[in-house]
Amino acid sequence: MAPPRSPVRFPEEAEALDEVPAPSFQLAAMEQSAAAYERASRLDLQTAARLQAVVARTAEPAPAQPAARLRGRPAEAAQVVGLLQHPRSARQVVLASAILGLPKALE
Repeated sequence: MAPPRSPVRFPEEAEALDEVPAPSFQLAAMEQSAAAYERASRLDLQTAARLQAVVARTAEPAPAQPAARLRGRPAEAAQVVGLLQHPRSARQVVLASAILGLPKALE
């Protein structure tokens, strides 16, 4: 990793240019700069190709996979069904939902 660069201050007069020290950091080799420039010049073509692939893929979306069905019933659902099978427990469920349900102002 290269050392951090110090800020370069430019003189206001042309004669003072000789007094400004030269930068002390190393520039990349010409081959590396040319390779980086070549990669950057292809970037817009790569991006356009990727966006076209996305548009083609989403033009007709694949149907959603059906959710896996559970075998049998969860224990809580079986208990609720058991409660509703008897008239007395069904009345208790209705009363409990009325007592523990939302307040009238929020219904």
